Amino acid sequence: MLSRTLRRSASSASPCPFCSLERVGPLLHEDPLVVAFADARPRARRHLLVVSRAHIRDVAELRAGHAPHAALLRHMMGVGEALLGGGGGGGGGGGGGSSSADGGGGEAGVGVAAGAAGSGGGQGAWVRSRGGATAAAATTAAAAAAAAAAAIAAPPPPIFGFHMPPWSSVPHLHMHCLGPPFTPAWERLRFLSGLGTFTEAAQLLRRLETAQQ
Repeated sequence: MLSRTLRRSASSASPCPFCSLERVGPLLHEDPLVVAFADARPRARRHLLVVSRAHIRDVAELRAGHAPHAALLRHMMGVGEALLGGGGGGGGGGGGGSSSADGGGGEAGVGVAAGAAGSGGGQGAWVRSRGGATAAAATTAAAAAAAAAAAIAAPPPPIFGFHMPPWSSVPHLHMHCLGPPFTPAWERLRFLSGLGTFTEAAQLLRRLETAQQ
């Protein structure tokens, strides 16, 4: 096991709660670059923090064009994605779609039976043709309904990002890893990019890497 003490810059004067991990819960991940643990005040169904071992105050200290900072951010994202990756799980939309498709098949059978009972061969063929078209339409509708149900049941994508200074709660670089839904729903406002308070990790990485080119 690696030490539960993070590396801290000698120039940092005030105590940093993330430099000493005595007050955090069990570590979910640790390696030479980062540690990860559950947020003490979760804002979503799953809310983890990935924290750099080196004492970097916040995202403002990540230098554009500095390869080690870009590599650290990529690593933090990879750890967060791995930790939240097992939390997915689709809803039960498949059964409904199968049932609807079976209903379409039954309607086709009614059409064929009606055609067989007709007095003329031409009329029977017309009924069979219409029954087949109805069955195809029902199958298409069932497939669309099943796809819509799956989309509704699928969990929202996770969010990875950082609060911008001065809105970061702890002066030590830490990435929020959030698996919605948010609890309560208005907590989503804390993690909206574009407001100047929060930046998504992928956007930040693009800025760092663009400056390297």
